[in-house]
Amino acid sequence: MANGNANGSGPPSSHHPGIIKVEDDEIQCGIGPCKPRWAVRLANSKMFVASWCIAIFSNILISAYLLGILTSLEKRFGLQSKDLGTIASAADIGSTLTVLFVTYYGGRMGVNRPRLIGIGVLCVAVGSFLSGMPHFVTPAYEVDTESVQNATQTKSLDVCLANQTMDDSCNANEATASSNKGGWYALLVFAQIIMGVGSTPIMALGTTYIDDHVMKSSAPLYIGTSYIVFGLGPPLGFILSAYTVQFYVDFDKNIDPRIFGLSQDNPLWVGAWWLGYFLGGALLIFAALPLFFFPYKLEAPPEEDETQVLNAKKKSFMPGMGMDSGRKPLLDPARGLLEQIKEMVKSLKTILTNWTFILLALTAVCAVSTIGAFSFMPKYLEMQFGIPKSKANFLLGMISLPSSVFGILGSGIVIKKLKLSPKGCMYLSALSIITSSCCTVPLMFINCPQSPMAGVTVPYGYNPNNPSEVTTLQGIGLISSCNSACNCPLDKYKPVCGPDGVTYFSGCHAGCTEEQIIRGPGKFSFSNFSNCGCMWTRTPGMPGTGKYVATAVPGRQKRDANDSTTTASNPATTPDNIASTAYPSQATDAMEDETNGGAQNFAISKPCRPPCDKWPVFVGIYFVAALSRSFGFIPVIIGTLRALTPETKSFGFGVQQLMLRLLGK
Repeated sequence: MANGNANGSGPPSSHHPGIIKVEDDEIQCGIGPCKPRWAVRLANSKMFVASWCIAIFSNILISAYLLGILTSLEKRFGLQSKDLGTIASAADIGSTLTVLFVTYYGGRMGVNRPRLIGIGVLCVAVGSFLSGMPHFVTPAYEVDTESVQNATQTKSLDVCLANQTMDDSCNANEATASSNKGGWYALLVFAQIIMGVGSTPIMALGTTYIDDHVMKSSAPLYIGTSYIVFGLGPPLGFILSAYTVQFYVDFDKNIDPRIFGLSQDNPLWVGAWWLGYFLGGALLIFAALPLFFFPYKLEAPPEEDETQVLNAKKKSFMPGMGMDSGRKPLLDPARGLLEQIKEMVKSLKTILTNWTFILLALTAVCAVSTIGAFSFMPKYLEMQFGIPKSKANFLLGMISLPSSVFGILGSGIVIKKLKLSPKGCMYLSALSIITSSCCTVPLMFINCPQSPMAGVTVPYGYNPNNPSEVTTLQGIGLISSCNSACNCPLDKYKPVCGPDGVTYFSGCHAGCTEEQIIRGPGKFSFSNFSNCGCMWTRTPGMPGTGKYVATAVPGRQKRDANDSTTTASNPATTPDNIASTAYPSQATDAMEDETNGGAQNFAISKPCRPPCDKWPVFVGIYFVAALSRSFGFIPVIIGTLRALTPETKSFGFGVQQLMLRLLGK
């Protein structure tokens, strides 16, 4: 034995304290006959975690990339919302249909889990390349120069055009595009299904492989690190999509968008949505290759001994996994499919009768079900507290990243220090979810006063200085006598704020006949409406009284104000004034002072927002809720690993993933 160790040709010494002697061929790195002796030094848990994290990051990056290019796909191929929804959910469909089979067979003794993960990553790479192929099998993007000019001059029909009908050409175009979807649409859906199937083994099999080959006390930190990497993928996926759509979709075909008059700020601009799929596919191939070289098993961690391993094998014996003379069970391809399905059902019954596992899975479902609200949080902050969209996204980024890092690492440290059992992990995760839920209760009571909305909460002609005074006998409704002839669309909510402190559904619903586009630095722009006939105004020389203009006068369509950023009749034409809106009394005073006796009414393209400074309290409590929720993830994972036997835990993770997809999302 000593000579064997000296020349490097023998297996690790069994006399080394805490190290288990394993079969030499089981720990060799390489593929097939190519297994150099020196490469065995690379077969360790740290190298696997590094390779596994790259695979996780690449997979999540390309998954999140899709969400950032949905708008480009919609414009490029004329897709409808239901088509985009089908494409976005196809990956979940593929994963849901295969998760039980992949994790069941992937967790069987004798299966090289790193290699199976590598195959899954390659499947994701193939799906990524297929997702970009429609760009090469379809004609170049056709641009109507007249549409470009119209799109540049007018963003949409937001003004009152009395006695004119709406143009239905958009709906006709949508119907034509929908009916002309070809094989490329099926290719996009199929590619996403392939990506969903390929992503199935990455987390489940990687987690169990790490747990089998590191000290049990260190497993929470190893696994926690990988899940932190998991959280970095989505924001970087959005960054990648923002970068690729800056290039014109057909730049590879030597087509200059300037010949069409197209620029990035034009609504008809379509970026190179396909570029990220090929960049991501190359990254996925790079991430998959190292995984094929890892062996079936690594050297057992120092805390294990042969007695513990033998006891674990006896305890975890699973139907259909016959032992081969005390060594690893072998797969038997000669066994019938029906017999294997019966064994799979028996294993599933064993897992579903483990109440610790069930409670942990339900805790995970509760945690995941609350994450959906995070997607709408930027919009909530914007609408409830009047925070600009860019600031809302920044605040949520500052919340999500630190809370995830501190929560995951903190819970891993607690589990390691306290050496929690499966039930202890279950109690810790439940406590975390309960704390998070308790923090969300006060969030429902932290809000800002909302301005009245004409036709929704107050009737048209509402006097903010005297709420009991209504200058119209009509009831609540978006259509009133002042805008009934304007043909205002009801499917596009574009709120505007009037000087009376009342929010209107759109400039058209406010009876405005002119719109001036004020352009600021970069892509910043807002609209300034004038000649609005549906607003309560003061009569000159009669403070405190008001008049109601019953009918809007047809006027000009909106015009671009690149050369003029202010008008004498509207005091709210600077970006600074858009950040906040005065109270109704202040707004009407400003109107009387700044306008020609109140003869013209104006509006700006944003909801009215009374001053409110409650958002710091809301954000602080939400951070505590997010931190508590993140604190419960690792206890669920570690508790699941400890509650199941070594041969059932991969399958158990698959069952848990299925429950999360069906119940948590």
